[in-house]
Amino acid sequence: ALRYAGDIDGPPPAPHWQVDGVLLPGTVCLFAGASNIGKSLATLQLLTAVSLGQEWMGRATEQARCLAIFCEDMREEIDRRCLRICEHYDVHNSMLGHELAWLPCPDRETLLWQTEFGKGAPTPLFHQLFGGGGYLGNGEVGDKGYRVVLLDTAAAVFDGNHNNTAQVSQFMRALTREAIRHNCTIIINAHPSRGNKASFGGSGQWEAVARFGFNMSRPKPPPGVEDEDMAYGDFGLQRVFRGRGSH
Repeated sequence: ALRYAGDIDGPPPAPHWQVDGVLLPGTVCLFAGASNIGKSLATLQLLTAVSLGQEWMGRATEQARCLAIFCEDMREEIDRRCLRICEHYDVHNSMLGHELAWLPCPDRETLLWQTEFGKGAPTPLFHQLFGGGGYLGNGEVGDKGYRVVLLDTAAAVFDGNHNNTAQVSQFMRALTREAIRHNCTIIINAHPSRGNKASFGGSGQWEAVARFGFNMSRPKPPPGVEDEDMAYGDFGLQRVFRGRGSH
């Protein structure tokens, strides 16, 4: 239905952030970074912080259930990371209960979107997560009330041409519809552009449809320190663009 300017009866409520200035319910967020820079670790820490209601990189969070689809890491590696993150927050992992869950699947099919003859469609795993396609209920996300969903990585969940505007747009808009329907935030870990490490690889539609985007990059070393001597913990999170509707 059309929305008329004359029907506005007052200012709308302020945005209700899941993570202050980072995650907003009903949106898709891109999180880019070069291979082995720590995207999976940083986003697992983000999900752990939200599950606990703790700060993440100095930003306030609102406690909520979180789900991650890890397409590349083994269960044992994720378990180790989770325990170390819990140590950082000075809590026992039992405090998380069922508030944080993940599906480690480096050895199974992880596609959410398949493209054939230029036309894309959701896979059974997509419907298992978000509902529809013959699955009863609202999928894992709706039935269990997950408010933050991580897809790690874009290359493992999207079977299409990453440089094709129409194919990327179709997939991203499908995710956005599910984010709105379930009132959750969907995070996609992705690789940066080869030509510009502060951008995102593939079609510009990845950025155009996503509401927020961040890039994880190694900061310049201080004088007298070689780049290869920088510690793993010296990586920084840099915001690289303001997506549509961001604040």
